[in-house]
Amino acid sequence: MENKVLTPEELSKLQELNNKRGDLIEKFGVIEINIQDLKLQKEQLIEELSQIKKAELEIGALLQQKYGDANINLSTGEIVPR
Repeated sequence: MENKVLTPEELSKLQELNNKRGDLIEKFGVIEINIQDLKLQKEQLIEELSQIKKAELEIGALLQQKYGDANINLSTGEIVPR
């Protein structure tokens, strides 16, 4: 039995589709890398936010010990007792 061969047009179309599939797979890979980078950046920002909150609590406790229960105007530094 003799092997059959695709027409040049059929072969070209299949090769074109295969190339497009390869391009899509590559683009998905790039997107996935970007997603992982963004997740890492998010984790780093969450850690930084956690450190800021901790520092706020620490300075808040120190200021409360020094000035008592009060509100502080962050623009002027004025302390208003509650």
